[in-house]
Amino acid sequence: EQGITRPQLREQFCQAYIYNKESCAACWARFYCGGGCHANNIAFNDSIFSPNPLFCRLMKKRLECALYLQVKNFKKNFCLNGEFKNG
Repeated sequence: EQGITRPQLREQFCQAYIYNKESCAACWARFYCGGGCHANNIAFNDSIFSPNPLFCRLMKKRLECALYLQVKNFKKNFCLNGEFKNG
């Protein structure tokens, strides 16, 4: 046989989306990380439904930095009159 042969395990994975992960449901970064890696979640919390808190803090900080750089770059390339600079 091929694939997942344990129906209970398969069903767990089918239900492991961000709205079924309590700590992810209201998180502003949920669509960027998707609730973390299932293997890491199991290793740190014995559940695919519970992300590692350290991973969450690191992912949020990474996203904050990326957004900051995007805004900084946008401001740099935007003139005061609201038009983009050439080049």
